[in-house]
Amino acid sequence: MLVFWPSDLLSPYYFNKKCYVVGSNLGDKIIVITTLPYEDTIHELKYKDDTLPLTIVATLNFEKESLLTLHYNAEESTVIGPTYVTLVVFKPPNSSNLEYYSSLPISIEISWTSSKALLSSGGSFRDFEDVELIPDLARKMELHTLKRGSSDDTLLLVLKYINLNNYLRSKFTKNYEDQLNYIDLCPWVFNDSLTSKLIKTVVSMLHRKFITKCVQFLGLVTRIVFHFIQAWCFMVIKVLNYRFWGQYSLASISYFFHQWEKRSNQLYHLPSQYQKTKQATKDSEISLITGTKFSPAEYIKLYNSLWLIFNDLVLGYVVGTYLWNNESATSKFVLDWLVSRVLIDKLNNVIIWLQHSPAGFKLNNELCEFFGEMFSLVLSLWIHAVKHTLFNPNLFKFLIQMVAIASFCGGVSFFISILLDLHTMVTFHIQSFYYTSMRLYHWQSNIIKSLFRLFCGKKYNILRHRIDSNPYDFDELLLGIILFTIFIYLLPTVFAFYLTFAIMRLTCLAIGSILVVSLILLNYLPLIAFIVKLKDDRRLPGGITLTSKSSQLLELKSRPLTITEIIQSYVYSIILFNRVNFVNSQNYKDTGQLNWQLSPLVMVRKLLQGEIIEGIDYKTLF
Repeated sequence: MLVFWPSDLLSPYYFNKKCYVVGSNLGDKIIVITTLPYEDTIHELKYKDDTLPLTIVATLNFEKESLLTLHYNAEESTVIGPTYVTLVVFKPPNSSNLEYYSSLPISIEISWTSSKALLSSGGSFRDFEDVELIPDLARKMELHTLKRGSSDDTLLLVLKYINLNNYLRSKFTKNYEDQLNYIDLCPWVFNDSLTSKLIKTVVSMLHRKFITKCVQFLGLVTRIVFHFIQAWCFMVIKVLNYRFWGQYSLASISYFFHQWEKRSNQLYHLPSQYQKTKQATKDSEISLITGTKFSPAEYIKLYNSLWLIFNDLVLGYVVGTYLWNNESATSKFVLDWLVSRVLIDKLNNVIIWLQHSPAGFKLNNELCEFFGEMFSLVLSLWIHAVKHTLFNPNLFKFLIQMVAIASFCGGVSFFISILLDLHTMVTFHIQSFYYTSMRLYHWQSNIIKSLFRLFCGKKYNILRHRIDSNPYDFDELLLGIILFTIFIYLLPTVFAFYLTFAIMRLTCLAIGSILVVSLILLNYLPLIAFIVKLKDDRRLPGGITLTSKSSQLLELKSRPLTITEIIQSYVYSIILFNRVNFVNSQNYKDTGQLNWQLSPLVMVRKLLQGEIIEGIDYKTLF
């Protein structure tokens, strides 16, 4: 028989005290809740609760028929019983701090708007509201999932009573406070120590009318301020998400407006998240009573957002101060080195290099000259359109001041989002070079494939999407040979330009990906989970462990989540959340394209076949 005993009831106070042990009897398992002082008149417990029944399960330091007899061992500060009894000591979780025991690791979710298709922490698909998003295979796997056995149900019931230990004590004490003196049960709490006097003094001060009125007034002012903030954020969210041209909005075309919408969304949800977190203790107890899954998601969301916003503002203040104090140096670095030297002079030198036998390869001079003049013309148009307008020295200094102010007000995430928008604008000519050369290479490689099938006596059937046999005339074969020879000799020239600009395109994507990853970490890093783990890791249960102390003594502990498990759970929830957005976006049709898009082998295949290489659209996924 297992007797689960709270560790705070192992006190020298029970050395010679006769007590009744109150708890729940689950057959071969007894969960102890509290103790009652011995009285001859008490024969049964009058506390009745259909959902959480409590009875007198044992006696302490005296014998009584039909009840389990236990004795307090003062030398080892433990409780001993018959040989068939094994004591399992546990520390009662503090429900006010959202501490509880869980047989399964909890999930780390930090997204404000929970997606309809997010999986539960156990990987079940029963929480889906949109059935169309569930794959057929996943639905079939759910039907073949094994049901819980009786041992699992008993374990869940035991953990339920353990998690509700303090809750049941408070309810039990309230029912019996008129009949029994419970102050004698815990004398170390109600003694006249210096701590108790200080607590009483603070409580008496807080009940003064003046302080109460001030607190009420401050609460009213705070609610009014937050109502105005919510109204403003709601208006900003609606404007930034309004579809001006049917399918495009400001939040979908600009990283800056998207980050602004994200910050407004965070501020809009703060009051409601605060109210949910205030009720976290009650909600946790109700969820534990009803047997539903409880996870401190609201607590993590609220404090994680507050910490992320605070860190964002602090880093933004540092970056904004640097930009404001070093305006001239920053302007000179960007205009003289980055724009003029790298994006214009270096790129122009690469175009000239491609026109004159790059790396010793002999290319077609006429085609190289044509490509060089075409790309040089586009580069000159970009210089007149962007450099002499956006990168005008006076205008650019004003732009740096605006970026510094945005960093002061919005944080470093606003600075990174502005950098992403500028990165898209200043690399527009490189993207146009890549798309032009890519289309030429793709078109030419497809023509060469078709002409090669001509020599084999085959053709591509566009109706049935297959390769069929086809007899060709002599004139058709002769024309095919001439065209095949021309395209084969021109292919190295086209491929040289295409490969050069494709490498530039991949470099731009890598720089943009680094900025996007920084933005994701600033907005979605589970910072509070790491802080809670350092402060009180019992709030992040990852399972339970039993440690053997002796032949009749075990210790039950909550195994906290490891750093690896926190990161895995966080990444898992983000992937599921973004996978739904990926499916719902207008650019992609199925979830397989998400994995396809991130595969390096797929990028190499696209590079060789002349297909478009695109990065993951952060604005669509988040």
